[in-house]
Amino acid sequence: MSDRFDFEQQLLNCWQVTADIDTLCEGALEQDLTIDQIANVLLGINELYELRFAKCFNTFEELIHSGQFTGQRNDQVDISTAGLLEALSDHIDDSEGNTEPAPKKKQSRKRSKL
Repeated sequence: MSDRFDFEQQLLNCWQVTADIDTLCEGALEQDLTIDQIANVLLGINELYELRFAKCFNTFEELIHSGQFTGQRNDQVDISTAGLLEALSDHIDDSEGNTEPAPKKKQSRKRSKL
């Protein structure tokens, strides 16, 4: 069974995506990579991070269900995006020594177009 330290490490591994993109940019500029080469690297990065994020999310679900964030085991936890964000936010507040829960934020479903 995973613990919160495993989850933390998996979450940090997900941040590696920015370093991977930097490496690709450097390679594209310094080695004159073709469009096909860049596309292949991006597809590989995409697949890798799909796996990393899925592993991280599965660990997070496991921790929620086992009560490692709340101290209470609960098999019927709200694992919707809003429920997960609220649980994570509550845990972060607790770990920082805050005694009051963070104010609820309205979630916007609008996405910007690139």
